[in-house]
Amino acid sequence: METKWYSDFWNLLTQPFKGGIDQVVQYGTLKKGFLGTALLWAVPYILLGLFGALLFPLLPRSEFSAMGMLLGAGVGFFFILAYIASIIWSFVMVAVGSYVFNWVAVKMGGTDDVQSVMKVQWYLQGYEVLLCTCVYTIVFILMAIFGGLFGSSTLANLISSLGSLVIFVLSIWVGLELMARQTMLTKMKVFIAGIVTSVIFIVITLIFMALLGGCASLVGR
Repeated sequence: METKWYSDFWNLLTQPFKGGIDQVVQYGTLKKGFLGTALLWAVPYILLGLFGALLFPLLPRSEFSAMGMLLGAGVGFFFILAYIASIIWSFVMVAVGSYVFNWVAVKMGGTDDVQSVMKVQWYLQGYEVLLCTCVYTIVFILMAIFGGLFGSSTLANLISSLGSLVIFVLSIWVGLELMARQTMLTKMKVFIAGIVTSVIFIVITLIFMALLGGCASLVGR
């Protein structure tokens, strides 16, 4: 059965443990995970662009100077470059991280399928975008309601902290469950494999920085 990318992400968000995770494992693809996440990342930039387009007509005519228009175009161009750069950087990091994680998972008895690991990584990134958007929208609404009624900053901070805790717990649990189903490992082994992968990444980064520093010192002589 073929599924659409938005169906995969929606079910992963709304019912992860009642079919959403299984749908991604069985019918999700690397292409759908990557394209879906890239589109979800574009939503904030699109909303900012629409907000700016709606705001311009409300400004006084004196504000529409050539310099202001040029500045607006420059900001828009910067956002586009930032979006493209984030996609490229994430693609490299996901690819390298998936190869390292797959190597560790195979050593622990998991399946050998790098593309499936990359698929899960992209789906999880898109899932976190959706989760953060939904949870923080609810948090801001509750903060506005209770903050306006009671005028308590302590209550507002408590709501914000609870929202962050919900995001953290759900992201970790769904990530462990999804990767465990995909690699045929237990959640504990996936957790350990993730820690080992992070340690390997840190070691590689330190070695790279040391080499870069050595090259810089040689050039400076």
